[in-house]
Amino acid sequence: MIQKKRSLKKTELRKNSLKKYRLLKGGSKIKIIIRTIDNIVEYEAEFNNSDNVLTIKNNIHAELGIDIEDQRITYLDIELNNNQILSDCGIVSGSTLVVEDTYAHNILTIKLAFIVDSEQPGNFFIVRVHRDITVLELKQIAAPMFQINVSDIQLSLDKLSRFDDDQILSDLGLVNNESVIYVDDTS
Repeated sequence: MIQKKRSLKKTELRKNSLKKYRLLKGGSKIKIIIRTIDNIVEYEAEFNNSDNVLTIKNNIHAELGIDIEDQRITYLDIELNNNQILSDCGIVSGSTLVVEDTYAHNILTIKLAFIVDSEQPGNFFIVRVHRDITVLELKQIAAPMFQINVSDIQLSLDKLSRFDDDQILSDLGLVNNESVIYVDDTS
């Protein structure tokens, strides 16, 4: 019986040493669930509880391709910053973090329709563009689609009023997936 007590003590010592080693080496491993805000993608990843949020953002970039600066990560509806340590945020194995791609919220999907005559639009293209581009930049996108020179393009929402080249799309009152911009060849 004496030998069993000694071996038990050795086992306990090994466990304690291993715990101390893990803490010194980078904490204990935790598995967390990472989910996109739209619930389309969800995956599990393993981290150290001593890792910071930036480590998670690097993982998300590798897994989902979302640029680090475009990620907004929340835990229990609280936004996390890059330097916060997982264990300090209360994140444990099984916790779910939500990632939002902030760049994606600045994307407009619009229909570019070519005016054949005053009544009917002709060919059209669906484009996805950033809300902060100028009308001139949209013309540069449209030109090869419609095979028109950029300088010959006029854009409008109602076929009557024309946009100025320096106007920003976000200032035009465009509605995502609903707006039609008419393309007119002025040549």
